[in-house]
Amino acid sequence: MEKTTRRRWLHYYPEPLLGYKERLLDSELPQIKKPAPPIIAINSKELRLQEDFSASFRNLFILPWLVGMLIVLYMQGEEIYINWKATERDSSQFLQWELETHGKDYLQNTADELVQMYYSVIGDDGKLPFKTYFFDMRYSPKFTAYPKEILQTDIARTAICAVFILTLGPWAFFMRRRAPLIIDRERGLAYSWWKGAVAAERLERLEVVNAPHMIRVHLYFINPKRPEDPLWWSFHRLQPSGNPCFTSAKQRDETLAAMVKFIEYGQSAVWPENWQGRRPFYIFDDKKPDNFEEQLAAILKVTDQRYAAKMAQETDEIEELA
Repeated sequence: MEKTTRRRWLHYYPEPLLGYKERLLDSELPQIKKPAPPIIAINSKELRLQEDFSASFRNLFILPWLVGMLIVLYMQGEEIYINWKATERDSSQFLQWELETHGKDYLQNTADELVQMYYSVIGDDGKLPFKTYFFDMRYSPKFTAYPKEILQTDIARTAICAVFILTLGPWAFFMRRRAPLIIDRERGLAYSWWKGAVAAERLERLEVVNAPHMIRVHLYFINPKRPEDPLWWSFHRLQPSGNPCFTSAKQRDETLAAMVKFIEYGQSAVWPENWQGRRPFYIFDDKKPDNFEEQLAAILKVTDQRYAAKMAQETDEIEELA
């Protein structure tokens, strides 16, 4: 994909990762008990970095909204329950007072419409069935001062909560843990996969976007639906802070420094021993494709061809200018 056709991302263009060597190769990485995020594993062959965008977006936005809607729905149910029991208590007390005032046969023989109305829903045992309260009393102008407003409020609260829960609940539950970005020093590749599609690029050509809210690593994947232009970008987003909205320049520099140090010097420049961290919690993993090697070979074949064609074009242009 030519540089002139690259899409803007907050006015930041991709830059070669190894272009950061001069500035970051000699920088000191933080000395703490474990490698700084987003590193999740390191050994002599691989450096693995976890994309936290999905997890942080879920934890900061989806789960709070989901929990909030569950709380609102619970409060709605609690309000209905409290009113049901209060109506049962008040109605029973009212009928009991009428009995004490007029005698034990008064409820069956009285012509008082109010007494008959409450007696028809309460009965002799003084219990108000929930079904009777909900369908015959809560929204009835005979028993409630503002039945229309109560009905509209109940429908609105329940509908809003149901929409959010039914939308966000499955999303949060079935969200798959994305495969990490793997810097494979032995093979000279960076690769990952998502929903069965492998994305990769050679380390010497690997490009990144260093934006305030993330480091976006550019890989390529083959899009079978576009045979005329099969090579597409796949964006792998690294957020050392775990915040989807902002990551400090220091944190981004530390991540970029770890990547270039590992590529240039190996594991010892980043961490003295093999290390495996705990990945963010998900119920489902994005499994490595069975045809991983076949997809990887296809991607590298196309990227190598395009890179060779680009270099030949640049050479021709230089010769023409000379």
